[in-house]
Amino acid sequence: MQVVLVSMRDDPEFASDALGNVRGQGCYYYIAVDDVDKMHAILQRKGLSPQTQPRNWPWGAREFVIKDPDGYKWVFGQTVNN
Repeated sequence: MQVVLVSMRDDPEFASDALGNVRGQGCYYYIAVDDVDKMHAILQRKGLSPQTQPRNWPWGAREFVIKDPDGYKWVFGQTVNN
């Protein structure tokens, strides 16, 4: 799997669509990782501030949330046995 993040272009055709609405509402990105706690620590070492600590959920996932500068929510998670 490959995820590509693209910086905004200055071209008005691209900017009007991407910048026209409130960003980050109604969607989030889910990234499955092998070790949520390790990923959380890596992001903190890089100077980022996740919104939540890693947490186990009743549906069998351990997850945490971080928001990017545009307000999009990124959820990092792994499957766990409860």
